[in-house]
Amino acid sequence: MTKDKASIAKKRRLNRTQGYSSALFCFSLIILLPAGLRCENPSTSADVVASTEQGKLLGRRLPDASAVFQNIPFAQPPVANLRWREPQPPTHWNGVRDATKPSATCLQTDLGRNHDEAKDGSEDCLYLNVSTPSWPIRQKLPVMVWIHGGSNYFGSGRVRVQTLTGQGVVFVSVNYRLGIFGFLSHPELTQESPHHGSGNYAILDQIAALRWVKKNIAAFGGDPKNVTVFGQSAGAIDIGMLLVSPLSRGLFSKAICESGGPLPPQPLLPTLKEAEKMGEAFAAILGKPTHGSELNFLRSAPAKLVLDAGYRNTAPGPNGSPTQGSWLAVDGWVIPEQPALTLRSGRVARVPVIIGSNVQEFSSTAATALNPEELRKHIRKEFGAESSKALEFYGMASSDHPAADPFFGSSETQFMTDTWFRCPSIVASEWLSNSGNPVWQYQFERPLPGTEASSTVHSGELPYVFGEAQIPGKSRRGTFETIDREISRQIQAYWLEFARRDDPNSANSPVWPKYDERDHTVIHFTSSGPVVTPNPRVPFCSIYKANLENGLRE
Repeated sequence: MTKDKASIAKKRRLNRTQGYSSALFCFSLIILLPAGLRCENPSTSADVVASTEQGKLLGRRLPDASAVFQNIPFAQPPVANLRWREPQPPTHWNGVRDATKPSATCLQTDLGRNHDEAKDGSEDCLYLNVSTPSWPIRQKLPVMVWIHGGSNYFGSGRVRVQTLTGQGVVFVSVNYRLGIFGFLSHPELTQESPHHGSGNYAILDQIAALRWVKKNIAAFGGDPKNVTVFGQSAGAIDIGMLLVSPLSRGLFSKAICESGGPLPPQPLLPTLKEAEKMGEAFAAILGKPTHGSELNFLRSAPAKLVLDAGYRNTAPGPNGSPTQGSWLAVDGWVIPEQPALTLRSGRVARVPVIIGSNVQEFSSTAATALNPEELRKHIRKEFGAESSKALEFYGMASSDHPAADPFFGSSETQFMTDTWFRCPSIVASEWLSNSGNPVWQYQFERPLPGTEASSTVHSGELPYVFGEAQIPGKSRRGTFETIDREISRQIQAYWLEFARRDDPNSANSPVWPKYDERDHTVIHFTSSGPVVTPNPRVPFCSIYKANLENGLRE
């Protein structure tokens, strides 16, 4: 079998169809202001100044003694000739730069849920925010760097509510290039690159932000040797790429992956040649130059036209996720080989990892749109030679309408959650653990108030992780109850302890054992509190793993 034919065979067996991938990485946006629960009161806040390698920054000291710095450049604006290049180091400035106001967000199409981000979008968007629990800080504190979700297509590093900073960490949130601006591959881009690759500029942006953190976070009281990256959905997938990319080594010491990780829902990423063809299709939509190179034409095109052409090229589904399947690609430099191969062979960053998912990631949108024959079709394409076992497992071998599981949901919900999130996290946990990485696996199960869902869905853990669930009274999500506040305190306690000392356990929380492939231990964040059991989904996920390994052997 030729290399090209083998690649096609792998894709047919392992990747979901483009239309079915339209819900990939979708994310309920939260826009967070650093510091605690209080917003800035200009009459009682005060100016503070921090010194970085590039120059001095003017931030704001808030009434609760915390400090906020926004709009901090970690790279040069990726515009004009720097469009679709790796991020360049930020320039120096004289005097004191104003860091009291939010930066622009990265360009993105307005899909409704991201309206505020879209209206503030700019191609000049490579900025980050830093929040400290007090000012000045006289000791080194753990650093938590948030990588936002949004399909790698929308979202931003803005934060509305978070109570993590007030518990003794320095909090950083990051913008990175999105969509066509963050991921375009093209033959001319590959040709001009000294690394002979193109695409994955968004991952390079995140790496540049982490380099800035390593060099400058001590000026804000953070410990550059104790940096935890954490993210959700597409943000967690991107962190998975940081785990497998050799370019990010030494830039972070721990990782938390919520509903995502180093095994994306599309487990085999496009090759560079395949990604270049997608880039050429985009260029055809934008138009052909009357003279000169196509790349010069692409770089000189107005950003709005590029954004609109990128939107037409990927044809997002109704939930806003691109239907081309994945923005990421094996470019040979940022991502040297298939992440699944890197993960299985142990060529990953040696850092502790928390990884997990929600019990019903997609239970009421794309899942319910599938009729029984469509579901069988997707199961067969997903599992190839293992599809008969999978059809039996989901009850689809002999019935068009098997009864929904009261806990895991309908067959559609189970299939989508298993293949996009749960099984990838289980297999990633096993392979990371085999490589010597300490791993803790979780499943979040508390339904969000006001959703009337039988269990939690995609993004449902976020108000608990960030502390929104601890705010008394009715929120935009519904009324959080006493148990919600307790669950939020518990999950924050684990996340914060992990950031402090590489282990989520403390004397004040139930013991969360490390992952062990002999019993596949997982902690369940339930409405009754944390519960530790062997993962009941492992027997089925062994089918997913067998099919994935078959693909890697070809």
